Amino acid sequence: MAAKITACFTFLKEALILPTLNPKLFAPVLLFFAVTAFLDPLVHVVFVQPLGDGMASRLTEINNTDPSSAEYGKLVEKFMETEEMKQVGKRMLRITIAQFTVGPALGLVKQILALFAASTTYSGDRYSLAGLLSELVSGRISLKGPSITIAVVGALDFAGAVLAALRYHVMGGRSGVLSVQGLVSLLAHLASLCFTVIALVGVAASVADSRKCRGVRALRQAWRLVTRVRRKEGLVLVLVAYLGPTVVAPLHRFALGYSKSSMAACLCLMAVYALLSGAQQLFSLAAATVYYYQAMENKEEALILPTLNPKLFAPVLLLFAVTAFLDSLEDVVFVQPLVDDMGSRLITVNSTDPLGAEYTKLTEETEPGGTELLLIAVSEVIVALAVGFVKKILALFAASTTYSGGRYSLAALLRELVNGRISLKGPSITIAVVDAFDFASAVLAALIPTPALMGGLSRVLSVQGLVSHLANHVSLCFTVVALVGVAVSAVDRRCRGMRALRQAWRLVTRVRKKQGFVLVLVAYLGPTVVAPLHGFALGYAKRSTAACLCLLAVHALLSGAQELFSLAAASVYYYQAMESKEVIDALWLC
Repeated sequence: MAAKITACFTFLKEALILPTLNPKLFAPVLLFFAVTAFLDPLVHVVFVQPLGDGMASRLTEINNTDPSSAEYGKLVEKFMETEEMKQVGKRMLRITIAQFTVGPALGLVKQILALFAASTTYSGDRYSLAGLLSELVSGRISLKGPSITIAVVGALDFAGAVLAALRYHVMGGRSGVLSVQGLVSLLAHLASLCFTVIALVGVAASVADSRKCRGVRALRQAWRLVTRVRRKEGLVLVLVAYLGPTVVAPLHRFALGYSKSSMAACLCLMAVYALLSGAQQLFSLAAATVYYYQAMENKEEALILPTLNPKLFAPVLLLFAVTAFLDSLEDVVFVQPLVDDMGSRLITVNSTDPLGAEYTKLTEETEPGGTELLLIAVSEVIVALAVGFVKKILALFAASTTYSGGRYSLAALLRELVNGRISLKGPSITIAVVDAFDFASAVLAALIPTPALMGGLSRVLSVQGLVSHLANHVSLCFTVVALVGVAVSAVDRRCRGMRALRQAWRLVTRVRKKQGFVLVLVAYLGPTVVAPLHGFALGYAKRSTAACLCLLAVHALLSGAQELFSLAAASVYYYQAMESKEVIDALWLC
C-alpha cells in the first residue's frame, strides 16, 4: 500500500527535478515567471496605491466634515471637479487596460515557454532558452496545437465566468437548508477544480503531441488520463494546482503591508513572492507535463526530466519567474499607488455634504482614477492570458520533447515551433477549450451565492454547503484534467481541444487514477505553498522597496518553478500512461 501511495507522487518528484536536467532553459524561464509575478504587485504599489491613498485622504476629509455644512459641499465639489482627480481617474483606467492587455499575453508566453521547456526536457532534448525560442520561431516546434488548446481553455474559462455571473440572477437570491442553490454551488466548485487540472494536462498534451492533439481533443485526452489512467496522480495534481497559490498568496499581502512604511522592504518581499510564485507556476506546468508523459508512457527515466535537459528547462524556469515577478512589480508600482490615491479621495468625498457643489466636484475628480484602474485591470487580464499561453506552450513542449528523447535548447525549441516542425495547433486548441471551460465555471460560480450572502440561512448539513464542497473538488479535478489535456495535445497532434481533455479525463479517472490524484495534489499544493510569500513581500511595499522587491523576486522564482513543474508533471503523466499497454487497451485514443 505504501509503495502504491508513493507511486502516486512519483511524477511530482520527476517534475521537481526536471528543471535540473536543463538549467540553462529553466533558469531563464523561471526568471521570466518571477519577473512577471513581481511586476504585477510593483505596479500596484508604485502606481495604483499612491492614487488610492490620495483619494482616500480626500474622502477622509469629506467624511470628517458635517454634511449639513457649506464646507462639506465645497469639499465634495473640489473632489469631483479638480483636474488632479480627473488625471488620477485617467491613470487608473490606463493602468487597468494595460493590465488586462499585458496579463493574458504574458500568461500565454509563460505557458508556452514552461510547457515546451518541460516537454522537450522530459523528451530528452537539452535546449537553451534561445535554442527553444529559435525552434519555436522557425516552426520546427509547432505552437499551433498548444495555442489552440490554450485558446479553448481560455474560452471555457470565460464561459464559466459568465455562467457564474448569471448564477445570482437564476437563483434569485433564495436559499434554504435543502436548497438546490447550494448543490449547484458545490457542483460548480468541483467542476472548476477538475477543469483546472484537465486544462493543465490538456495543454501539456497539446505540447507533447501538437499535430494530433489540440484544443478540445487535447482536453479530452487530458480528461481520459485524469479520470481513467492516472486518477490518483490527477487528484494530486489538482491539489498542487490549488494549494500552491494559496501558500504563496499571504506573502503578497504581507509585502503590501509595508508599501507605506518601507518601500524597500515591500519590494524585497515582493521579489521573494514573485520568485516563489513563478517557481510555483513553473512547477505546476512541469507537473502537468510529467503527469501527461507518465500517463502516456510510464517511463521510469522521467523521474529526473528537468535534469535531462537543463539548457532548456533553465531558461523556461527563468521566464516563469520573471513573469511572476513582473506581475507583482506592476501591482506595487502602478496599481497600489492608484488605489491609495483613490481611497484618500473617496474618504474626502464621503466627508463632504452630498448636496453641496463641492461634493459633485470631488466626485468628478475621482472618476479618472477609477477609469485608470479599470484600464490597468483590463490590461492585466489580456497580458496574463498571453503570458500564460506562452508559458504553457514552452513548459509543455520542453517536457514533451525532453521526455521523448529530444535535447533541445530553448532557442532550438522555439525554432522548431516557429518553423512548424513542432505544431502548436493542438495545444493551442486545447488551451482555448480549457479557458472556455474555466470561463463557464467562473460564471457558474458567480451564480451560486456564498453562505455569507445568504443572510445566515445556511446550516451545517445544508445542501448548499454540500454543493460548495463538491464544486471545490470538481475544480481541483478539472485543473489536473486540463493540464493533462494540454499535454496530450502537445504530444499528439491528432488530439486537441475537447478530444484532448476527454483523453486526459480517461487517463486520470480510468487508467492512471493514483497518479492522477498525485497530479491533482501537485497542481493545488504548489501555488498554495508559494502564495504566502507574495503577500509577505507586499507588506514591505511602503516600508522598504528593496525588501519588497527581493521578496517578490524570490516568490517569482518559486512560483515559476512551481508552474513549470506542474506542466512537466502533466506531460510525464501522459507519456507514462500512454506507453503502457494497459492504457492503450483502456482508452479510446484520439
